Amino acid sequence: MPWSSPPGRPTPAGSWTVTCLTAWRSPSILTRPRSTGDCFELLRYLHDNRATRFALVLVGGDGTWAVLSREPMLASRVYRRVRFRPLTRTDVLGAIPAYHPIYADVDSQLIGLVDDHFAHGNMRNWAAFTQSALGLLLETGRDRIDEQVVRNVFALHGGGADH
Repeated sequence: MPWSSPPGRPTPAGSWTVTCLTAWRSPSILTRPRSTGDCFELLRYLHDNRATRFALVLVGGDGTWAVLSREPMLASRVYRRVRFRPLTRTDVLGAIPAYHPIYADVDSQLIGLVDDHFAHGNMRNWAAFTQSALGLLLETGRDRIDEQVVRNVFALHGGGADH
């Protein structure tokens, strides 16, 4: 492993990383689509180091699981694999009004319009929509979305998240 010279004698970079992680309690590691077994092995090494005591949460797609599952030393450390699916219409209508004040007291049909044409139950898409809507609201001096704002956000994004 490149992070340690002979076993038990870490390189300066390895020592610095361990020192940083001694104060880091809850990191969440977003993995790249092409992360290798070596990347995960390094995380395992850092996580298993007695000087570090942090929770390790790996966030990634199926490619992440494919790499982890090929490495028994890594796969055995997976407590639970959680799949995230798009929110249902009921979930969207329950969550979005509480997600940001610009959606408070907004008609459920308008929220449905945004979800159907832009967000598709995906919170990342809702975040992008919200950011763009906030910009338009600031420009126009409004504090709540309406259909005109919604359609202007669609136009800013080329017709929706799919375009």
